[in-house]
Amino acid sequence: MMIEQNTSYAYKLKYIKNPSFDKIRGLTKFFINDLPKELADKLYEELDRGIDILDSEPHMLAYLYAYGIMHQAKLNHAFNHLPDEFLKHPEIDIIDYGCGQALGTMCYIDYLKSKNINQKIKRVTLIEPSELCLKRAALHVSLFCPDAEIITINKSFDNLNDDDISISDNDITLHILSNVLDILDFDLVNFTCLIKRVLRGFNIYVCIDPYFGYPDRDNRLSLFVNKLNGKELYHKAFDKYEFDQTKALTAQITIIEKENLTISEVFDKYLRLAKQGHAVAQCMLGLCYSRGDGVTKDNKKAYDWYKKAAEQGYAIAQHLLGVCYYFGLGVSKDSEKAIEWYTRAAKQEYAKAQYDLANCMGALKDYNAAAQWYDKAAQQGLAEAQFKLGVCYYNGLGVTQNYEKAYYWYKKAAEQGDIRSQINCGYCFEVGCGINKDLEKAIEWYEKAANQGSAKAQFNLALCYSKKGVLQNWGKVVEWSTKSANQGFAGAQYILGICYMNGLGVAKDLDKSAELFLKAAEQGYKKAIEALKTKE
Repeated sequence: MMIEQNTSYAYKLKYIKNPSFDKIRGLTKFFINDLPKELADKLYEELDRGIDILDSEPHMLAYLYAYGIMHQAKLNHAFNHLPDEFLKHPEIDIIDYGCGQALGTMCYIDYLKSKNINQKIKRVTLIEPSELCLKRAALHVSLFCPDAEIITINKSFDNLNDDDISISDNDITLHILSNVLDILDFDLVNFTCLIKRVLRGFNIYVCIDPYFGYPDRDNRLSLFVNKLNGKELYHKAFDKYEFDQTKALTAQITIIEKENLTISEVFDKYLRLAKQGHAVAQCMLGLCYSRGDGVTKDNKKAYDWYKKAAEQGYAIAQHLLGVCYYFGLGVSKDSEKAIEWYTRAAKQEYAKAQYDLANCMGALKDYNAAAQWYDKAAQQGLAEAQFKLGVCYYNGLGVTQNYEKAYYWYKKAAEQGDIRSQINCGYCFEVGCGINKDLEKAIEWYEKAANQGSAKAQFNLALCYSKKGVLQNWGKVVEWSTKSANQGFAGAQYILGICYMNGLGVAKDLDKSAELFLKAAEQGYKKAIEALKTKE
């Protein structure tokens, strides 16, 4: 292993307690701030926007100072979209490609700590053409992951061979490719083919590149994704000021899943680790039994494994044990036991447990407690809790009624794609509840939910387009009410019947109108019943 030793920088790192990327970058501030401005500016120019290989100590420090926060923000955004099941794995390997000073690995360890995720890093493979950077990267990783095996590969991507990247059939591996795929001076197709040849086990690829607006560079990430032929879990491109409203940053962020393990092999891996007492593996084994993944579905065995992990204090297992008691899965129903286990997990800041505990408190009419737990989960970004907290503020349940706060929380959840909240945001804009009345904004929110297939949102859209004014559009009324009516929504069947009866946005057809009124009336829709009586 190549590692930086016996330098003043290594000596400083030796005495850093509770290492974090912010502390590492903090060391660079002293260096930059002590330089004359013209020299600091010259160093920055020599970095060539971070593209060139770093070949000196001053350049390494200047790079972390100039670009560190930007990379950290992009990496954290990507890590926030990693699947829960990956983060629940008790131990993983990391391969950091074009690692530089191991910024990606450091930020991932920071991310785990910030989320209180107890995931062991077994091995870190660092690939970097600059020997100076590689040695510093190994030094950083040794500080952040003192128990991990560190492998250093001082090669460019074109010079890599199959023996350089070691992955076993049982490995769970995080591959970090940050600001490397866009580089034009290596053969991307050969690189991707090499990765596919050595592929073993279960793999997650976090790919982050700038977004230039130039196809020859921007398309390399999508080429990598297509050639790898993995499952795309997340992708978003950010133009200038879109990622950060205060900075002209751009980014393409993609997360890919690629698995080379059978379900049975995954189950066997969890079973081996669970028998060794790993709480996370015990919990995952319980999930395998609850879903029938790699084994015959058995709720009792799921309950037994959840209990083992829960008794070790593992919050996710405590929550799942509460779910078992609440629904009677593998054990007799017991609401008090469910609340007991939900509470244990909730006190460990596990958002889903806080949400389920809030639901239990609401069912018991303890609205104060319900609102408090919804608030805790909502503050952690759980969309369903944000929606429920909005409902609490809208109705004054456990909190003082406040339409502005109701809209605030609906919007938070709506921005995460929560259909109910998108509908409620639309309603707030439609009637001016907690926000200024704005029919165009109402339509925007209703459309978001309608495009996800919500019959109610489609009906609400039809009603908006039927209102008098510049936005009135009977063609749109027919379009959206038809989609809603086809899902059996009575209100939409009625309004579509009105359109056919009067020839609004569609050819007049009294038989079709009567048919739609009848369907709505059969569901007890009063206006349709009255319309049929009028026809008689």
